[in-house]
Amino acid sequence: MWIWVNEFTSRSLARHVSFEESLNIEAVKLSKGSGGMYNVSVYVRNIGSVETTIVAVYILDTYGNLIDLNTSLQVTLPPGKVTCSETYGCVTLSNVKLNPGYAYVLRVVSSRGFRSDYLFTAS
Repeated sequence: MWIWVNEFTSRSLARHVSFEESLNIEAVKLSKGSGGMYNVSVYVRNIGSVETTIVAVYILDTYGNLIDLNTSLQVTLPPGKVTCSETYGCVTLSNVKLNPGYAYVLRVVSSRGFRSDYLFTAS
């Protein structure tokens, strides 16, 4: 009986926490830099009901191989707000080597471990 109750409670809690914290990547802006490198700005909206802190952003190829990352972020975002606005910090990667015409997965991760993925093509 204890195992069933414990498992039920754990599952309910996991669903409740993930519902409270939720991020949506709304857009990715690519700016060409020197030497064919890109600067990447990520527009992330907090669609959850609690404040969240974005701590990492990753770019992966479609096979899951890591292309670039920034794990030194501390962008705090109240519910309903979006990054890269006048008030809230930007989620960025600089000097990223991307191949035009190829698809990539952009992933943002919160301090609580919530993640959101976005598929984009370099142009």
